[in-house]
Amino acid sequence: MDVISLGNQVVRQKGPIAIVDLNKDGRKDLIFGTMLVGDPLHMQDKLKWMVTSDIDTNLPVNTLEQSLVMSKGDLVPLDDFNGYHWCNASGTMLAQKITGTTGPVFWEGNRKNATALYLPVQVLKNGQRFNGWVQWSMDMANESVVLHLAAISKVAERVIHIPSLKSYHHIRCIAVRGYPNQHLLYNFLLNFNKIYETCKVCPSWCCRMVTLL
Repeated sequence: MDVISLGNQVVRQKGPIAIVDLNKDGRKDLIFGTMLVGDPLHMQDKLKWMVTSDIDTNLPVNTLEQSLVMSKGDLVPLDDFNGYHWCNASGTMLAQKITGTTGPVFWEGNRKNATALYLPVQVLKNGQRFNGWVQWSMDMANESVVLHLAAISKVAERVIHIPSLKSYHHIRCIAVRGYPNQHLLYNFLLNFNKIYETCKVCPSWCCRMVTLL
């Protein structure tokens, strides 16, 4: 797996969109942003947090066009599953804030209270599927989406775990190669409760080698 730090980018109304290039080929695999929709029938304004995918990027979408909630340990399959269909060039709603002319403001969406959960994704390359995920949170108090990490499999046509280290044999701390967010990566790896050994290249606290169980 290639793990990418997204730097806790914040996506909010009237703010910049966030672009994720999972396989670093220069394409905009995913775009996170907001959309304000007026509903004259119900006299409501709906502020939607959306993610849209490139023509060569699949998102799992259900009949309500909602994104899928996944947690650590879940599997990202290659084919359609549990009422969700892999769709390219698609847009799905992460959450929405609804403001009416009367009554209280309320929120809707599978991930309206999400904290560091995972959005599964597939990138298509040369006719093959590469599974991955994006880790993000919904900050309702600050009305924003926060993007933490992303990852994509180096091996095509492979089911992965979320978050997936199944394809790793060893992960050497990228700090010795100038990784700019070494502490973030180290804390990320610690969450997996695997076996950690001191890296022989750099025995400092922020440099570890992980051996999978």
